[in-house]
Amino acid sequence: MHILGQFHVDIAIICNWVTQSPLILSVPFKQWNRMEDERTGWLAHALRGNTVLKELYLASNRIGDIGAARLVEALRGNALRVLNLRYNKVGDKGAALLASALQDSLMTLEELDLEDNKISDEGAGRIADALRSNTAMVVLNLNNNFGIGMEGAKRLAHGLQGNTTLKELHLQHNMIGFEGACRLAEMLRVNTALQKLYLKGSKIRVKGAKLLADALRANTALEVLEIDWGLPMQLQGILDRNRRLKSDALQRRRLIFVWCTQIVGGLPVEIVEMIVRQSVWDHTLLSPELKSFLSRDEREVLAVG
Repeated sequence: MHILGQFHVDIAIICNWVTQSPLILSVPFKQWNRMEDERTGWLAHALRGNTVLKELYLASNRIGDIGAARLVEALRGNALRVLNLRYNKVGDKGAALLASALQDSLMTLEELDLEDNKISDEGAGRIADALRSNTAMVVLNLNNNFGIGMEGAKRLAHGLQGNTTLKELHLQHNMIGFEGACRLAEMLRVNTALQKLYLKGSKIRVKGAKLLADALRANTALEVLEIDWGLPMQLQGILDRNRRLKSDALQRRRLIFVWCTQIVGGLPVEIVEMIVRQSVWDHTLLSPELKSFLSRDEREVLAVG
C-alpha cells in the first residue's frame, strides 16, 4: 500500500509509484499537494492499462469534471474495486461520466464515494440510470450533496427497484424531503438486495419515516436504516427480523455448500458456488435427483420440499 500526501510529493513520483503496481493508492489532501484536474490527468495517464490497482483514494483534491473524465477513461477495463472521490467537485458532468462507466460491462467498481461533490438531481439521476443495468456496485455514497432533492431520490429509487447488487446507499444531509421518502419507500417494497440505507439530515420528516416503516413490512433484506429521531421500536423489530433471516440464510448456504461438495466434489469450485447462490434463494432450482440425496434433517433446515 502506498499512502502519499503526508509531505510534498511531486506528481512524477506518484505516477512512478503507480507503475510499480500497488494494490492501494491513497493521495490524501495537503494544501501543497492537491491533485486538481491537470495533475489528475497525469495520474490517469499512468493508470492506463493497470490491471493490479484495487483501491484508489483521492479525497479533497479539487478534482472537477475534467479530472473525472480523465479518470474514467483510464479506469475502463481495469480491476479497480474502490474509488473514493469525496470532498472534490466533480459536479453533475463528472457524475454523468462516472455513470456512463458504470454501465460498461467490463467495469468492476464495487464502491463509489462521491460525498460532498456538488452533485444535484441531474447527476444523481444519471447514476440511478446506470444502477438499472450495473451488476457490480455494492456501496454508493452520495452524502452531503445538497442539490440532491426529491427528483434525485425518485430516480435513485426507480433505478434500484430492479437492482440486485447494491447493498449500501448513503443519502445523508441531502434535500430528499417527504416526497423523496415516498419514492424510497416504494422501492423498499420490491428491492431484495439493499441492506443499509442512511437518511439522516435529509428532511424526510416524521411522515416520511412512517412510510419507510410501513414499506419494511414487505421487505426482508434491509438491516440498517438511519433516520433522524431514532427508530420506532416496531421498526427496529423489523430490522432485527431481517438480520435473523440473513443469519439463517447464511447457515443454509454453508450447509448447501458442504452438501454440494460431498455430492459433486468433482466439479470446479466456481460451479459449486453458482449452485449454492441459486439454491439459497430458489430451492426449486434443485432437481429431484439432487433433492433425493438430502436427509430429512437437511430438508427441514434447507426448507426444500
